[in-house]
Amino acid sequence: MKISNLKSRLNVIKSINKISNAMKSIAIAKMKICQSELQNTSAYYAALIAVYSKVYGNKISSIYDMSKVLENYAINSQDLIKVLVVFSADNGLCGSFFSNCLSTLEKINFKEYDRIYIFGEKMRYIDYVKDFVKSSHDLNDVISEIIDLNAKITLIYNRFHSVSVRIFVNETINTSLMQKDPPINRAYFNDISRECNNYLSRELLFTHIKYSYMTNAVSEHSARFYLMDNASNKANDLESELLIEYNELRQSKITMELLDIVSGTYSAND
Repeated sequence: MKISNLKSRLNVIKSINKISNAMKSIAIAKMKICQSELQNTSAYYAALIAVYSKVYGNKISSIYDMSKVLENYAINSQDLIKVLVVFSADNGLCGSFFSNCLSTLEKINFKEYDRIYIFGEKMRYIDYVKDFVKSSHDLNDVISEIIDLNAKITLIYNRFHSVSVRIFVNETINTSLMQKDPPINRAYFNDISRECNNYLSRELLFTHIKYSYMTNAVSEHSARFYLMDNASNKANDLESELLIEYNELRQSKITMELLDIVSGTYSAND
């Protein structure tokens, strides 16, 4: 390869590295903002779960346990409005984060659902779902609308675990939880009104869906950061390899020129 070609490739790699580093910085900044909001949501959700556990005597110690409780209410539920809620990506370059969601949607029969809500601006470019895409600014209104229904909700989102690990979740919950009267923990309460039960259940459902949205947002930015970090590292490795090759070719060319000069000098002396 010519030195000029190697130099062009090096310049391209350096430009790519600058872009990937910039995108990595943006992703980590956005991830930290979303993480802060997720922590606030998680703390409030944990407090609600603690109240629910006390009132009804259920041994629920985590958000994941609460997810199982909500899913159990959805088992064998009949004559309910079927609602699909999907939390996807707002931007590209997040790898399997988006592709997992897309491959799941491709297998779904949308005619089975009475209402469909999809969040994620990138989904507006997908023809068969773009009519269902909602703005994140409408999230609270959409959640309130959904939990006012007697509905069976299918939630699709990514749950944040770590920067490199995200858990793809496809769960079903049931808003008719608010219509039930679970057995009260008599050790703490003698009675609880349906109004109080509905309020607590409504807050649980609202916060669960909001938590799903927030953990999905953190997952998106962490996926983008992870991919950009890998891209930056590979660009650095490739740049180092090309730089070594460039220096070897450059040194070889200098050596050849010196040999030509020496040969010319000897020829002139002869």
